[in-house]
Amino acid sequence: MYVPDKWVLVKIDGIDPHYRVFGTWLGGYLNGDSWRMNSGVTSVEEEGDFYLFYGTSGSCYKCHKKSYGSSAFTSSVLASYVEDSNGMFKVIDQPNNILEMDWIL
Repeated sequence: MYVPDKWVLVKIDGIDPHYRVFGTWLGGYLNGDSWRMNSGVTSVEEEGDFYLFYGTSGSCYKCHKKSYGSSAFTSSVLASYVEDSNGMFKVIDQPNNILEMDWIL
């Protein structure tokens, strides 16, 4: 189980369109921030103040509802993905209906 400090949803279009969780772990002065992107969301559950996102690889990302977003560093990583994707990689504005989304596109 992965528990990021911050997270966003991204949509990847193309032949196999799907959503992914992009997680940010905040580092300190010496370590810096790090990130990880899951394999593709297959389902989501609510557990108190958290969403549990299950991925195609069997991973689970436990994301706090109030931690949607990214750091300055991971914002630049996301911007690079968007820029290099020819419109196929999109960062999703914070959705209000996460439990009702159709995760299998």
